Amino acid sequence: MTSNTLIKVKIWALLAVPLFIASTCEKPVTFKVNPPEPDLLVSSNFQDHSAIQVEVSKITYDATRVGQKEFVNDAIVSIYEDNNLLEELEVVYPTTPRGQAVYSSSDIVPAIGKEYLIQVEVEGFQVVTARSVIPARVEIREFSIGQVQKSQSLEQNAIVYNFPVYIAYDDPDGEENFYHLKIAQEIVEFSIIEGDTLPSRSFRRNVNFSSDLDDNFVNAYFAGGVLLQDDPFGGQYGFDMSVPINPSFQKLGRLFVELRTVSEEYYRFHNSLDRIEQQGGNTGGFQEAVIPYDNIENGNGIFAGYTVAVDSIRVQ
Repeated sequence: MTSNTLIKVKIWALLAVPLFIASTCEKPVTFKVNPPEPDLLVSSNFQDHSAIQVEVSKITYDATRVGQKEFVNDAIVSIYEDNNLLEELEVVYPTTPRGQAVYSSSDIVPAIGKEYLIQVEVEGFQVVTARSVIPARVEIREFSIGQVQKSQSLEQNAIVYNFPVYIAYDDPDGEENFYHLKIAQEIVEFSIIEGDTLPSRSFRRNVNFSSDLDDNFVNAYFAGGVLLQDDPFGGQYGFDMSVPINPSFQKLGRLFVELRTVSEEYYRFHNSLDRIEQQGGNTGGFQEAVIPYDNIENGNGIFAGYTVAVDSIRVQ
């Protein structure tokens, strides 16, 4: 994870221990149930030629086993390559009120094909370790849209732009690959001042896909995009888009595509989060329990590498 990520991390479900009450003199026996020991949570999705950023948190539980997350600011976070220490990361505090403090590298330039080891030391906890590799980048071969059609929305003053989207990339043969395909539509807001149209701001609206067609290889991700395992479409993907805007102060900008070629750890972690989200955050109960995947030794969370290929096209 990088710190701009909105993804919500779940912790392993705790098993409830039944209490059997015994009585010897017809007096109730009171059992004191101690809360579980704190957990250490380490989270990092990192890519080539970018700083490695790591969130380290402590999860403490009350008597009802409800966890509270607290950032750990005194950890020793080290990155190794081939058993050689590359750097001890420093804490970087956010400059915005809603930002998240992270441990960040300043000297490391992560490279494709290299395996990196993270080691986290926090007083009172076992040493945490994890490994991951940045996979080779798969480039986008084609990104295009079909005919754009407009329709009136049921909402007042809203117009819906409908158009097909086509993406192609060269999925390597003879090897297992994992992808996270993300799409975002730029919305440009403007003001008309003395007859001139002046842009005021722009933002990107992530495209969320329906999970109706999910199978063992394709999963619509709740935080946006699609997770693909060894792409069954052979590197070709098409879908229809519908984008509502208010034409009195909005217009369509560019359509952006981001193809992440991800490590297996990245894919399995985010896929497990999506399954939990589809169950309403349920990790147990009457439904089949979904246990969040992680590759953290002596802790919880994720340390996973990925690469990115990007492209964009103007819709209007």
